[in-house]
Amino acid sequence: MTAALPLLQAIGLLGGIAGAALVAGSTSRQRTAGFGCWIAGNGAWVGYAALTGSLALGTQFSVFLLLAVAGLKNNWPGGAGEVRIDNPITCLSRRLFQCRAGNHRLVEVVGDDPTDLIPGYHCVDCGLYVSPQGISRYRETCEVYDDD
Repeated sequence: MTAALPLLQAIGLLGGIAGAALVAGSTSRQRTAGFGCWIAGNGAWVGYAALTGSLALGTQFSVFLLLAVAGLKNNWPGGAGEVRIDNPITCLSRRLFQCRAGNHRLVEVVGDDPTDLIPGYHCVDCGLYVSPQGISRYRETCEVYDDD
């Protein structure tokens, strides 16, 4: 029993610190990882409280554990609380490509864009993805033109 206490304290400490740093991140992936760290850390503190008989500590970290699970669920991609500003693509200041045939408005997303989207071309309206390698062929078949 006493051999587990230092390990539980270490997991609780590291999970709490790492979780706080990640939850302060700017992307949903970072926040999701942060809540995962908090789940591990808070779970360790609940175990520590159970082994030491600390009701107050156990109660506090049990509540924190439940809140971390809710935070993980809300920040999971497609989760109930996923925060989007209309569509993350519309936040980008790039030229749009309009497809006459399919009514798609495509915007280029590059690696340094402030979104969780993979580089390539994404439809602002429906999320259609066209890879950087496939855009030339797509432009030919769909009569894509620059939307000025």
